[in-house]
Amino acid sequence: MTPESLALIRSANSKLSRFLARLPDLSQSGSSPAIDLGATQKQLAIMSSTIASVGRHLRISEALDVEARAQVETYAANLERLRSFIIALEVYAAAQRRQLAARVGQVKQSLAWCAALKLTTSE
Repeated sequence: MTPESLALIRSANSKLSRFLARLPDLSQSGSSPAIDLGATQKQLAIMSSTIASVGRHLRISEALDVEARAQVETYAANLERLRSFIIALEVYAAAQRRQLAARVGQVKQSLAWCAALKLTTSE
């Protein structure tokens, strides 16, 4: 593996590790941490370009030495953690959508009640 490829994988591992360390734990049922989905989406887009860049380098067939193999294994483990987070994030987002839909229903009911009250008190 070229020194440039190894440096790229090291950098990607560092970025992925920092990104993953900042993510909330969505695996605990019953908890609903506040997540800035817009910021998370932007961070995932940045990570996607890093992942694609490493993928291009890994497609080049090179013999991997021990250090390179360790870096690739760490990279694969980081990608698996990222995949797990994205799956959990999809579940979280669906739950948030359901909560918002329920709240919209409550607001509509409250508005209807207010309108009915206004009609009965204005007579």
